[in-house]
Amino acid sequence: MRPSFNSRRLHVRTFKPLALAVTSALAVTAWADESSFSVSGFGTVSAVKTDTNDAQFRSGTRQPNGADRSVNFGVDTKLGVQVVGKMSEQFSATVQVLSQKNRDGNFKPDAEWAFLKYNITPDLSVRGGRMGLPIFLISDYRNVGYANTWARPPVDVYAQVAGASYGGLDLIWKMSLGDNTLTVQPYAGESKSELPSGFDFHFKKLLGVNATYEMGSWLFRAGYVGTDITATSPGLTTLIATMRGVAANPALPASVRDPWGKATSELEIKKKKASFAGLGAIYDDGQLVFQGEYTQRRTDSLVEDTDGWYTTLGYRFGDFMPYVSYADVRTDLNHAADNLPTPTASLAGLKAAIIDTKAGADQSTTTLGVRWNAWKNVALKAQFDRVETEVGKDHFFAAAKPGFAGKSVNVYTVAVDFIF
Repeated sequence: MRPSFNSRRLHVRTFKPLALAVTSALAVTAWADESSFSVSGFGTVSAVKTDTNDAQFRSGTRQPNGADRSVNFGVDTKLGVQVVGKMSEQFSATVQVLSQKNRDGNFKPDAEWAFLKYNITPDLSVRGGRMGLPIFLISDYRNVGYANTWARPPVDVYAQVAGASYGGLDLIWKMSLGDNTLTVQPYAGESKSELPSGFDFHFKKLLGVNATYEMGSWLFRAGYVGTDITATSPGLTTLIATMRGVAANPALPASVRDPWGKATSELEIKKKKASFAGLGAIYDDGQLVFQGEYTQRRTDSLVEDTDGWYTTLGYRFGDFMPYVSYADVRTDLNHAADNLPTPTASLAGLKAAIIDTKAGADQSTTTLGVRWNAWKNVALKAQFDRVETEVGKDHFFAAAKPGFAGKSVNVYTVAVDFIF
């Protein structure tokens, strides 16, 4: 049996992906309370700066801007509150409201989760409503900074998917296998993501499964989800229309029109198949902490295929835990647009715009940090990130100036995480 963190340490077993919408990271055992309702919450106050004004560091693609040489308090800062209502031993409701920087650059609160849960048996439950999308190792508590080792989840991996919630149904089935536990979570529904510049993604026919296996100090996780993806934006609409115009231009030879017509059909983001898969593991024996994850994004559209991974190692010395991490994401550029014929300067410029629009990323991050459990339910973190971008490739920075790709950026973070 793994030791618990009590007031000073959080153990990985506390955060297994069970049916509770917000996990025990919130330091509230809702079901042990005799009352019908429980209120809990979490938050982060963070200051971030970099060593460059050529681009802005952000924690995800939903943020329109981020940190540069000036200190920025919006990259990681957030506040979440949840209410759990227990109507009976079988029936309950959960609502979580989260305030963090959105695509409009403000902190307008949003209902991150709002669902009903019914316990069919002690080991089998069904939920319906708005829930966390279980596609990552720490999906259930990725926003709870106090529950995580780092100041933020590795951007190289977690920025591959902008959405964090979906509307639909899931089943959660726990099975005891000797001293170990297997949890299987099939789910279905749809999701929407709103990105800056009016770029909206709609994921329909979401169908996935998430499975975790707990064995002593280990937790293993595997998951897969498939969906139909549609995306719209003013710029994308104009781009696709321009490509169709090239394909229909009688002044161009068929050797030019045909590849442009094929590329238009392949790259339009309308009801295209997409999938996301991941494998991960956490080891925590109370002192040594290891965490790693590998993910794949695949689409039949303008959105590029990516492969991302990270590994983290930490060791506790009382209330202090230094840690080191490395993360990486690579993009597959083998799309129809990469080999389009460009007999004129205008077509060459259009091709460059298409390639520039593709939503991929190539970067790696080396992280050094330390966590201090300073007070009950409060942790202080200091983190240094060295982000390496690649020449001619995309990345997860915002407002990048020409010539930025290929540069290295130092990112400095001080964060206070708390739960209540």
